[in-house]
Amino acid sequence: MLSLRDFAPRHHVHFFVPFFYTFGKLTLQTLILKRIIFSLFIFVPVFLIGQDKSDSLRALLKTQVPDTNHVSTLYAYANLISSSNPQEAIKLADEGLVLSEKLDYKRGLSYMMIPKGDGLRLLGKTGEAITCYEEGIKRATEIKYYRGRAVMSNRLANVLRGQGKNTEALAHFREAVVFDSIAKMYNLQSEAYRAMGEIYTSLGEHGLAMENFLQALRVAEDGKEDVQVGYAYLSMGNSQQYQKDYDKALENFKKSLTAMEKAKNSYGISGAYLSIANIYFYKSDYENAIANYKIAKDLMIQLKQDAYVARINSDIGNVLLQQKIYEEALDYYQSAVEVFLNSNDTDALAAAYGNMGAAYRELKNYSASETYYLKALQIARKGRLNNWLQDSYAGIAVLYADMGKYKEAYLYKDSASTLDSIIVGQEHARLSKEMEARFENRKKETEITQLNIVNAEQTEIDKKQKQIILAVSFGLGIVLLLAFFLISANTAKRKVNQRLEVQNKLIAEKNKDITDSITYALRIQKSVMPDERILQKAVSEYFIFNRPRDIVSGDFFWLAQKDNRTYIAVADCTGHGVPGALVSVVGINILNKIIELPGTPSPAAVLELLHRMMINTLNKDAEARESKDGMDIALLCIDRNSNKAVFAGAGRPLYFTDKSGLNYFKGDLYSIAGEKKEDDAPFNEQEINLAGPINFYMSSDGYVDQFGENTGKKFLSKRFRELLESISHLPMKEQQERIEKQFASWKGQLEQVDDVMVMGIRV
Repeated sequence: MLSLRDFAPRHHVHFFVPFFYTFGKLTLQTLILKRIIFSLFIFVPVFLIGQDKSDSLRALLKTQVPDTNHVSTLYAYANLISSSNPQEAIKLADEGLVLSEKLDYKRGLSYMMIPKGDGLRLLGKTGEAITCYEEGIKRATEIKYYRGRAVMSNRLANVLRGQGKNTEALAHFREAVVFDSIAKMYNLQSEAYRAMGEIYTSLGEHGLAMENFLQALRVAEDGKEDVQVGYAYLSMGNSQQYQKDYDKALENFKKSLTAMEKAKNSYGISGAYLSIANIYFYKSDYENAIANYKIAKDLMIQLKQDAYVARINSDIGNVLLQQKIYEEALDYYQSAVEVFLNSNDTDALAAAYGNMGAAYRELKNYSASETYYLKALQIARKGRLNNWLQDSYAGIAVLYADMGKYKEAYLYKDSASTLDSIIVGQEHARLSKEMEARFENRKKETEITQLNIVNAEQTEIDKKQKQIILAVSFGLGIVLLLAFFLISANTAKRKVNQRLEVQNKLIAEKNKDITDSITYALRIQKSVMPDERILQKAVSEYFIFNRPRDIVSGDFFWLAQKDNRTYIAVADCTGHGVPGALVSVVGINILNKIIELPGTPSPAAVLELLHRMMINTLNKDAEARESKDGMDIALLCIDRNSNKAVFAGAGRPLYFTDKSGLNYFKGDLYSIAGEKKEDDAPFNEQEINLAGPINFYMSSDGYVDQFGENTGKKFLSKRFRELLESISHLPMKEQQERIEKQFASWKGQLEQVDDVMVMGIRV
């Protein structure tokens, strides 16, 4: 059965879209309909390449000189034809990459990976496509090209999702929504939230799914993207349909239709009518189901989408089959089959043949019924379509039983039951309990029947003896036959359970090994951290709010005491988790070596030495260095001899409050081990007289970059400064509590995006 999700354009993104599994109402007459459509569809974006635009771009390429504008035109043309001619798109992308390399055009080297990756994916070279997107993301990150970073993160996540790698896909989608927000790409951000919701739905996490769908709706509404509003309502409806909450699903599908009509999106309008028709089908409101299917069909005829018209014809046939209007249903199925044969749509063809077999069986045309059931069986076997294979077995079993071929019926019924045991998958436990309950009920019913027979025998033993024996024999035969089926099914399910238990145990052991390794890394990191007693002796009060994102942290603080000078630093290393922690250990060791050198270096001198030694330690090429790999750091030196504080910063500021209020020094833009060259100006220093009580604050960027649950936006530096000024009069312990409480309130149920460290000291 079709859904609006078949028509959702994804900005030239091509990937596998999991179709929500939908089940019709079962009757004896429609056994074959128990799975309407339950498969993965290759998503084909619905947009038409304008011939005029294609011709104009091709003509422009012939007249342009080989400069950055020519690269942009190559990209536009490659992107335009990537879905219709992927090989040519790859060729154009490679040409753009060669020219970008020659021109040292770094943005071109990044965004040309988009059409190249799309072309490779469409040609089935998924591994090469992933490598392409990853390289594009790396290059975009290095030059802070956030739009390109956002697009390729979405691309990569969708490819991983198509491979069933849901955990990796979710991680990239989470990164994508951040960069989508920075680049104000509301379409992509809404799509990413929606994709995460669909993944959570497929995992049965309906609460998390709905949270992401609501985020998708909020972003689409904020960006005034009516089409995306329609798709957000659609996803919410699909999730509710999956949970069989049909009334709420219908309400959201109608909202989707309103949004699509407002956007004048013909494909979206047709898809909304399809989704509404599906709900009416499940609610057994067949009149409304057919009415909505026909509206969707008329729109698809106008759009010349024969494949979708055929599927809708098949859906209408399903409704008519439920209504027992068999002749008319067969006409619709036959019309659909003619298209399915030409398009090689094996999944839909198997379903149509199976339903035709059911219709002919109800018409007592057993020969035709057998022909179509066997056709469905042949296609299902060839395409390894297990669900249709199981339905075909079951349908043929019922047919042969009607024909009196009980031996053949039993064999096909047994095949259907065995295959069903394999298909149940994650529902094995629930189905097993249901089967056991049914068996117990049947046993009780049989016992009651036998008791009634005994009572009748006592009153009419001579007259009814023969009938009683026959009835008991028949009842026992039914019980034995049922027991055989149930025991066979339970045996198969038990084997599945055992395999699942082994797999779950292996996964648990691997997770424990990973967690133990990270925990050990935390012990190593803690062992190199400075002694806080240095801070206790140097200042009157202090606090350190440290919240890693992943057990270990890329943020760290550093302390040292030398010649009546106290050095205090807060650093934010590139990355988080284990990679960030490794860089932090390197940074702490280098700082300790610097302070052990002769003399008492100024903060600027410490940063200069740290910069050079980090580069040497990480084996970075000074000439080719263009990224900010390494760390950002704020360094404060309290000099008791001169009663002054001296600050130097690399990418991080210093905040301080005195009687005049809140003030701050920005620090230099260069990062440690970043793009600063040897002949660039040295790090700057700022002095502060310690005439009265002063509060100093240093932090990583994790606090200000955290997204808020209620706003979907970052906390940002302005709000952080206002927070510090509002609490600066409080004791340091209370300041820390306020900062922690504000962070938790702002973040809510959202994931923490980065490591967080805030240090406050009172001198």
